[in-house]
Amino acid sequence: MDIDKLKNFIFIVLIAILFTSLVFYAANLFFKTTYMDDCYSKVKPVYDINGYSPQEAEMQSCYKTFELEQETKGKNKLIFVNVITIVILLGVAFLTLDIFVNGIFYGSILSSIIANIAYYQSDSIIALILGVIIFIELAYLIKKKIK
Repeated sequence: MDIDKLKNFIFIVLIAILFTSLVFYAANLFFKTTYMDDCYSKVKPVYDINGYSPQEAEMQSCYKTFELEQETKGKNKLIFVNVITIVILLGVAFLTLDIFVNGIFYGSILSSIIANIAYYQSDSIIALILGVIIFIELAYLIKKKIK
């Protein structure tokens, strides 16, 4: 492997990693995460000597609300990352595949894979449909690159 090919490979990897991190940064920026200790600050349970709290029902309700919010945010992040990937892959389809475009291409695929693994339990039909679209676009681009 000559030095130019090695440099190109390193640039592609760096662009892919940077792109992936930016996509997830944007997803976390738009869909902020709340933490469990919010329930304690909202309800402020008081426990008696036996470990019982009259606010137990409120705490359970707060936890259920928190879990539903987290599920919704996970679905939204997955959909967001997949939409970004679709848009990038559509753009790549019309550009020549140079170092920068290759880095963005691999970064968008990497982002989609990480999002699908991270938010696997989101049970979102929309995310599934977007994943299928990404797969079809990817197959098209690979076929185009091989020719």
